[in-house]
Amino acid sequence: MKKLTTLAVSLAVVASLAFLAACSSSASSSAKTTATGQATGQKSFTIYFAPEAIPNSFWAPMHAGAVAAGKLTGDKIVWTQGTSFDTADTVQRMQVAIASHPDALVVTDLVPSAFDPVMAKAKAAGIAVFDANAQSPSANPPYLMYFGANEYQAGQLAGNELLASGKPARVMCGIVDITSAALAQRCAGLASVLTPKGVPVDKVDVSGTPSEITAKMQAYFTAHPTANGVYLTAADPTWLQPLLNVTGSLSHHVSIITNDNSPLALSAIQSGKMAGTIIQQQYLQGFLPVIYADLYLRYGFLPASKQVFTGPFFVNKSDASSISALVQQGIQG
Repeated sequence: MKKLTTLAVSLAVVASLAFLAACSSSASSSAKTTATGQATGQKSFTIYFAPEAIPNSFWAPMHAGAVAAGKLTGDKIVWTQGTSFDTADTVQRMQVAIASHPDALVVTDLVPSAFDPVMAKAKAAGIAVFDANAQSPSANPPYLMYFGANEYQAGQLAGNELLASGKPARVMCGIVDITSAALAQRCAGLASVLTPKGVPVDKVDVSGTPSEITAKMQAYFTAHPTANGVYLTAADPTWLQPLLNVTGSLSHHVSIITNDNSPLALSAIQSGKMAGTIIQQQYLQGFLPVIYADLYLRYGFLPASKQVFTGPFFVNKSDASSISALVQQGIQG
């Protein structure tokens, strides 16, 4: 937990100091500031967020991070989100963003086949494009930088933690959105660790309505009665509660690891119903794109590395309490 917190603070502080240092040469020490911290007379940019996001506890910290960074830079932050995970809706919001011609566009490249052409369109229109939360598998993605977890390594971390708790007989990788390239990478990372150890890994589509989700999970354990490990690619109660209900009714213990966070996951970790969860610090995924976009738009600055990894980190029972406090503050999700 100490390492996780230190990294989060360090990244935020370094980025903020870089911004302030860059501004110091052009901003007068007597410049007046507004309530948001913007120096009067300093150019303000519009940074438009069009992620495949919905109003829940996962995306709220990313939104909060973007707003906090905007107060530091003085930039206008436009945040949009859908009501459900809908690729077509996200594409439409990206198109609306392009039509408004912001200075920078921040997206989540969950479905590269659908999103990459739209990002290329934004780039051609002179909009600086940044990606957060979901990384394109392309060697030449249509954006300047990526901020988020290494999803393949997240899956590997889950595999290693499952092995550490006792070699499982069989593991389900529950994928909540079968169209997501990022979630597929999590399952691939899991298999890269467990398959060489002789542990079968089953990639299972657990999308749908609550009743459909429950039915799919029940069907899996009926078909594979020796399965005693689960890596669920999301911790939202929509998927986690049915999983806990199903595994709780089995005659044997199932070691469960989720990806990301929720109050339900933390409670289950503290009560011993889950081994842990893997987090990616979404607050930084909103905060850092604004800082770097401002530096790029203002001075043309870009780091040598075009990716900033905000995770993965494993949270177990010893960490759950301190992470819960951050969740209550809206900093962790």
